Amino acid sequence: MEVLPTPLTLLDVLTSRLPHIQENSWEQRLRWGGVFVNGVPTLEDRPLPSPVRVEYYEPKFPVEEAATFFPQFDQKLIVFEDDDLVVCAKPAGLPCLPAREQTHFNLRSYLEKHYGVQIHMPSRLDMSTMGLVIASRTPRMHKPLQQTFEHRRIEKHYCLKTSGAPEWEQFSATWRIAKHPSHPVLRAPSETEGKTARTDFRVLHQNARHSVWHARPITGRTHQIRVHASALGYPLLGDNFYGGAPAEVLHLCSVQISFVHPVTERVVTIQLPEELEPSWLQGTSWRQKLD
Repeated sequence: MEVLPTPLTLLDVLTSRLPHIQENSWEQRLRWGGVFVNGVPTLEDRPLPSPVRVEYYEPKFPVEEAATFFPQFDQKLIVFEDDDLVVCAKPAGLPCLPAREQTHFNLRSYLEKHYGVQIHMPSRLDMSTMGLVIASRTPRMHKPLQQTFEHRRIEKHYCLKTSGAPEWEQFSATWRIAKHPSHPVLRAPSETEGKTARTDFRVLHQNARHSVWHARPITGRTHQIRVHASALGYPLLGDNFYGGAPAEVLHLCSVQISFVHPVTERVVTIQLPEELEPSWLQGTSWRQKLD
């Protein structure tokens, strides 16, 4: 930890140590998050203690394009709500939760602003994955919804698109999911290492070039569907993490969830509305083929 002379402000340090960043952009960058003083997120300029550690995580997007880089919130994305729960159709490219480099553009923050309450999201989708996400909007529902996921009392159904078509119609992938040996974010299939995992796949539609699959993850490991599909030799279109053919978006969508409502104890099944489904799913009749 470097000891700096005092008095210094946060902006003194940021502008002097990061001269490649325009000075007049720091006020906005601070508001988005990504700046930490001694490990604490800091959203505005302030005098610094001594000793001090200042960390800055630069966004992965052009700051001047932030307002258009991330999908914005639209009320039509809310496909189900009651007094305790909300189910949204998350667009591809939007994080579910605040990221280390920015805390402003994410589904939870959008929902908290929309409802004016704290939102609890026990299960998330990858930033590049689109589709249904469930969250609780009342304190009495936070723990029961968390337990619904922990005890696997929720069924999640996905559709994906990949190059080529397998010879089989159904397959249960059971490779364990381990951390990738050379990358902190990626995962790798393993026979012996990592966490147990199972994904049930079924081919729904195919032609000479591509196939659309139904995927039901029985467990909920990081990147599970993507890792299992790649291990089968059919990485998803647009999945540049796991060897998929280039595409503008990742062809993976959460299309249906079913669960027992923790309050009413009724089975709730929610399907992605037709007007929100991605173009690559249109014409595949996946709704009629989904069990």
